[in-house]
Amino acid sequence: MRLLLWFTMAACVSEVAIAQFNSGIQGLVTDSSGAVVPEATIHVTNTSTGVSRNAVTSAEGLYRILSLGPGSYVASAEARGFRTSSRPNIELSTNETVRWISRCKSVT
Repeated sequence: MRLLLWFTMAACVSEVAIAQFNSGIQGLVTDSSGAVVPEATIHVTNTSTGVSRNAVTSAEGLYRILSLGPGSYVASAEARGFRTSSRPNIELSTNETVRWISRCKSVT
């Protein structure tokens, strides 16, 4: 009986923990002419906790970072031959996905 109670409680706690981290940031990285930038590295950091996540853009310049907790984030995009592009103050609520389109300028 205790074992059944333990498993039931563990399942409930697991579902609550998963439900809290279902927000995300996704988007596109382009250059100043609008052409996509493949293999750019996207960094997002929760400004309250310091927890960071990374992603790399696809051949189409797309990226997606999921399972983020609610809070304030700063995001940056880096690619060889381009200046780093960043966006502070991305606010995520529970169950929200924010779209960020980064336009990277080439290094001169």
